[in-house]
Amino acid sequence: MDQQSTVADAVALASLVRALVTWLRRVGDAAPSGLPRALPWWTEKENHFQASRLGLAARYIADEQGTVRPLRDVWEDVRAQIEPVAAELGELPWLAYLCGRIETGLGHERQRRVYKETGLMQEVVVALVDEFEREVAQHSAPGVMACPG
Repeated sequence: MDQQSTVADAVALASLVRALVTWLRRVGDAAPSGLPRALPWWTEKENHFQASRLGLAARYIADEQGTVRPLRDVWEDVRAQIEPVAAELGELPWLAYLCGRIETGLGHERQRRVYKETGLMQEVVVALVDEFEREVAQHSAPGVMACPG
């Protein structure tokens, strides 16, 4: 979540965080089992490292017994839980947008794909500029990001 290559991607993640925080405030400690919970610091560090390195292809240490789950499965469980709240908040289109981006490739995956195809960092920058210019051209009012749909 540290750097998004488009404004729409950043808005979609902000929408996800809004829905997630609202859901967490409502359920508190009553969150269903199987969803992420606080773990020892070293486990959190390992999970962070794996997610940073592999994205949703990472394996997530889910509990203190060392149970490992694919991070994509964890994402699907969390998404299913927060979807009703996202709908209530009007964030569902952004959540759907994010799901689509996950399927087509998040920003870092698109950048790696360009580099793998060309071997040139300059082409990665060109692709980022092109992507940004296409996004800006899609919106008639400068500085306004319309909900996808």
